[in-house]
Amino acid sequence: MLKKLLLFLIFFSLGVALVFVADFMVSNNTIQKLNPAIKSKFSIDNPPSDSLKGEISSLSGTVSFQPRSKDYATLINAPVEILQGEDLNTGGNGSATVIFDRIGEISLSENTQISFIQTLPQNFVISQKQGIATFQKTGNIPFSVRGLDLLINLESGKVSVNVDSDNSIITVDVLEGSVSAAFNDTDNLSNVITIESPRRYIFNNNTKKGRISYL
Repeated sequence: MLKKLLLFLIFFSLGVALVFVADFMVSNNTIQKLNPAIKSKFSIDNPPSDSLKGEISSLSGTVSFQPRSKDYATLINAPVEILQGEDLNTGGNGSATVIFDRIGEISLSENTQISFIQTLPQNFVISQKQGIATFQKTGNIPFSVRGLDLLINLESGKVSVNVDSDNSIITVDVLEGSVSAAFNDTDNLSNVITIESPRRYIFNNNTKKGRISYL
C-alpha cells in the first residue's frame, strides 16, 4: 500500500512540474508551432525553370489561347509564347503553327484543341482533345501525343493525328518516319505497335482495337 502511495506521489509531482515548465515556456514565447507553413516551389504563374518554351510562328482565323495562370481562353490575333501547362485552340476557320526548338513543329488545323502538358527536355507530351494536328519531329527529345486513351510516340519524321472525340476514333497518318502507339485493351493489358510510313492507323477508343492500312 505504501509503495503504491509513493508511486502516486512521484508521478503526481512530475505532472505538476511539467505543467509548470510548459506554462513558463508559453509565457516567455519559447514554444514554436510544430507544423509551420511549408512554402511550395510550385508556381501556377511560372513553369519549371528547365521547361522548353515554344512560339506561335503563324496563325489565321479564330485562334484562342489559355495561359497557365488563367482558367479561361481568350482570342488572339498575334503570336504568343507557349509554356508548359498552356492550351491552344482553333475555331472553324482557324489554324496555327507552333515551333519548339529541340522538338519540332506543330500545326493545328481548324476546330483543334491542344494542351501542352509537359515541355521538359526529358520528355515532351501533348494532349490532343479534338481535331487534326500535324507534328514534325526534328529533335532527339522524346515526343509523345495523347489522343483520348491512345499514346503516340514519335520516333522520327512527320505524323498527322485526327482525334474525333464525338465518335471516339483516332486516326494516325504516318507521313514520314515511324511512330509507336500504346494503349491498354479492354482486359487492361498493355499493347504497343509500331507504324511506319506511309501507313495509317485507325483506333477505336471504345473497343480499344485498331487496324493498319496504307495511305
